[in-house]
Amino acid sequence: LEELNRLTKHDDPNSVLERSNFSDLNKQHMLRLWNAKPDNDMKWGIDVVVANSNIRKSLYPKVWLIVDGEEIEMNLEVFAKLRFEVSRALNRIDHYA
Repeated sequence: LEELNRLTKHDDPNSVLERSNFSDLNKQHMLRLWNAKPDNDMKWGIDVVVANSNIRKSLYPKVWLIVDGEEIEMNLEVFAKLRFEVSRALNRIDHYA
């Protein structure tokens, strides 16, 4: 991982990955991430249903985000778990970097 972290965007990661002990699946994921284009137009939001015709009052928040053109909706509990897991993954990456 240290060798991969030292590469610049103009370097070819294949030579480093060929010498690594990563599984083929992990190598494929790393190459996909290496070649991925940044998404500068990230769309997300939080909607709260205040009221409707069936329920007089409802403060049900819904979090939505668009990933690869697909809209994903989740409640706050699932969003909190997503945030936790992403944070944990980034922390592990930082630990190995």
